[in-house]
Amino acid sequence: MTVWQIIKKSFKDFYDHIFLLGGVSLIWFIIVGPLVYVGLAGFFLKMPFPVIMNLIFVGPLTLGVFYLTNQLIKYKDSGLKDFFQGFAKFFFRGMFAYWMSLLTMVILLVDLTFFINFGNRFMQYLSGIWIYLIIFFMMSQFYFWSLLVEMEDGLLKIYKRSLLLTLDNILYSLGLFLIFILLVAVGVITAGVGLAVTFIGFLGILANNATYNLLIKYGIRKEFSTPYNIA
Repeated sequence: MTVWQIIKKSFKDFYDHIFLLGGVSLIWFIIVGPLVYVGLAGFFLKMPFPVIMNLIFVGPLTLGVFYLTNQLIKYKDSGLKDFFQGFAKFFFRGMFAYWMSLLTMVILLVDLTFFINFGNRFMQYLSGIWIYLIIFFMMSQFYFWSLLVEMEDGLLKIYKRSLLLTLDNILYSLGLFLIFILLVAVGVITAGVGLAVTFIGFLGILANNATYNLLIKYGIRKEFSTPYNIA
């Protein structure tokens, strides 16, 4: 399927489960939003407890959503219990995956800051490379979190596979990234209400659809029929 077909399927999948995904998105937003805020505040104020809470729970909660949406895109009978089941089943996997993603992003941002603040003009121009790497890494996260629930491979292997999928499907990944930016923009415009009830739910649907489509492309998974026309 093309990016456009993936987007159409994702909107249809989300609409078919709008109340379930809206509720799960709201639960995730209510918990993860404060965890991210207090985690950042705790880091700058040197308060370890909120930082630890952030590092423990953000990853598993996110993977719980991705597990639920992974089931939904395959048209399996799923409900709110699958979110909590995914949270428990992938607790440590989600926690370590979050650490890995967070560490990578911190390293990239530190390097970017170093090049931007460097006195040499040439070195400042090189900061563009790090901006590209940050965008590339963010695109790979679509596949990383989806593969964590779809496949049983270790974290490092999945991390590597997500990077390779991005590299080999750069325009496809860029299209998904632009939809992600649009989703965030719409959420901000609606004063955060739209972001709270749609963001992670639709993102999980979109990322899982996009990832599974690539696994079909490479012969790793078999194609399944959809109940509607997405041509």
